[in-house]
Amino acid sequence: MFSTVEKPIGIFYSYEEWFNPLFRELERRGLPYVKLDPARQWFDLSETDVSYSLLYNDMSYPSYVDGPSQANLNLQPYLSHLEQHHVPVINGSVAIALQRSKTQQLLLLRSLGLSFPTTRIVTHANQLTVATNGFKFPIILKGNAGRGAETVLVKSIQDLKEGWEDGTLALRDEQPWILQEWIPAKGNHVVRAEVINGNFQYAVKLYRTPHDIDFWTADNEPFQPSLTIVKAIEKIARAARLEVASVEFAIDRRDNQPYFYAIHAHSNFIVGHRPGGHDAYASLANHIESRLQKRREIELIL
Repeated sequence: MFSTVEKPIGIFYSYEEWFNPLFRELERRGLPYVKLDPARQWFDLSETDVSYSLLYNDMSYPSYVDGPSQANLNLQPYLSHLEQHHVPVINGSVAIALQRSKTQQLLLLRSLGLSFPTTRIVTHANQLTVATNGFKFPIILKGNAGRGAETVLVKSIQDLKEGWEDGTLALRDEQPWILQEWIPAKGNHVVRAEVINGNFQYAVKLYRTPHDIDFWTADNEPFQPSLTIVKAIEKIARAARLEVASVEFAIDRRDNQPYFYAIHAHSNFIVGHRPGGHDAYASLANHIESRLQKRREIELIL
């Protein structure tokens, strides 16, 4: 078993600007850390020691494919490697598997009895049009990986046929594909809630831009979900075994009910944004420190 005494925290992250507040908070507490880049990560399966006391993974899936670090998909085996050697990992291999599959996220929501948009999974392009039977347009077409740039609002069956045939629709290399009911969001916004260690932190409204369904304006506002929704959000994070997560949902203006549609195995803290004075980075540092303390206590017993 690896010893974690006097070793730094390893941190995989997507964007420097988002994480500077966490780095400053760790420095303030005297907790050493190392910034890690998955694109330049390698490991030896025969190693008997590791350089980190704890590994915190906060990589968003798009950054695995086309983010600033050009991170590759080998991070999941590396996290499994650390887990087998009992190194504490926040958002480990199970988290990555869930992050990479929108279908698995929806299956989790179904298992918890939570509402999500009506969805059909398509494994071959010739099934796309027949799979729309019974849907009211517009609908959403996206790949299972769910990267934002590959989410398309399709306004009619004709647009779907023509767009696929002439190549103007993206997603041709994505498989399977997801056809999903378009939820007319109350107030023209969705809600993103942040969770740490299974506990709700805060939520913000995300307003859609006029011309793109999957990109949001900077005009985010605090939002306080009902207690029922908060409990559902915490239930999702705990069932998914996500220690740091964000959950997105829309309130359908037709029935005023929440529909969950995305589970992110990473934080989406907004730098400089502290709803109700809440400092999410301090809460995250508290959790990291708590995990380290538990690990040290176990080592003392052993």
